[in-house]
Amino acid sequence: MVSIAVCEQQEMVREALVKAIAPLKGVTVLVAENDGESFVKAVQQHKPQVMVVDVAHANGAGLDVARRAKAVHGAGKVVTLVDDESDAALVNSYELGASAVVSKRRPVRDLHQAVLDVASNVNTINPVAVRNAKRRLEEHGHMALTRLDATDRKMLELLIRGCTDRQIASSVYLSLQTVRNRMSRLLQKFHLDNRTQLALHIERLGVFDDVSSSRTLVAAADK
Repeated sequence: MVSIAVCEQQEMVREALVKAIAPLKGVTVLVAENDGESFVKAVQQHKPQVMVVDVAHANGAGLDVARRAKAVHGAGKVVTLVDDESDAALVNSYELGASAVVSKRRPVRDLHQAVLDVASNVNTINPVAVRNAKRRLEEHGHMALTRLDATDRKMLELLIRGCTDRQIASSVYLSLQTVRNRMSRLLQKFHLDNRTQLALHIERLGVFDDVSSSRTLVAAADK
């Protein structure tokens, strides 16, 4: 019997997932948490064989939870749940040490099979596919984005949400001039000329998918 720990922020999704997994052959759910701190503590205490973590949370919070869980229970295998099996999801999952990536759009039987596979020491993430995904991300500037610190990422999210530099400064607790200086460095990093290009480029990368393109254009109009 394979023991599982589940971390899913949304209560209804978590309950539905546990309900779907519970009757499946060869698995038992030991832990089901929505909070990262509680999940990591429970993993450390119960030491499940497989940790199923939704890593599709904003600002990489789910990825951080998965890394911390792996750190306190190195023998445990990680299966990441993602919104879409994108290049970024594949690379991020591989780099945190996950053994499988499963889209939440797929049927629960696929998750069940992934859990059984990784519990049997079968790594379903192909290193060649990861290298190809990294190359594609580099070509589109996505890896440059992942190397930014939390403040720059927050600034970019606010940019495509339609915030002015002054509003961004207030949100990230920096002076207006500091924000403008950092924004200039971001333009250089992505080899772009102005805020319009930067806002549209970041939106095309799909990192903040809940933000509409109309707000992007508003943000870019900031003086």
